[in-house]
Amino acid sequence: MSTNFYPTGDYTRFYGNKDLNEIFGIVNANIISPNNLFAPLLLTKVDGKTLAPLGAWNGWYASEELKQAVKYGYQVEILEGYHWSNKAFIFKEYVNKLYSIRTEYSKEHPFNLICKLLLNSL
Repeated sequence: MSTNFYPTGDYTRFYGNKDLNEIFGIVNANIISPNNLFAPLLLTKVDGKTLAPLGAWNGWYASEELKQAVKYGYQVEILEGYHWSNKAFIFKEYVNKLYSIRTEYSKEHPFNLICKLLLNSL
């Protein structure tokens, strides 16, 4: 989480199909997956169950997740969404500090466990 950008500041809501490469945020999109995937990338909920389907469906996704899916042959039609023009490494300092503290102590020490739990909870 320390090496990924996250949205910060104000957002803009938009409607209608937009270029995915110009969006940083979350979008509601129609998805069509390639039929030849051994391990589908995108997840969705159907009747309360989380599935990685093949075929066509609609859902809300992070724009960066969809950009990766397109590289594997997914087709994405954006219907609406939220775009942030600002992005930052908002967890970098937190992760680096806790990891630094964790490495100062042995695995048997409570500080090591506390730092590990805080990092995993993030």
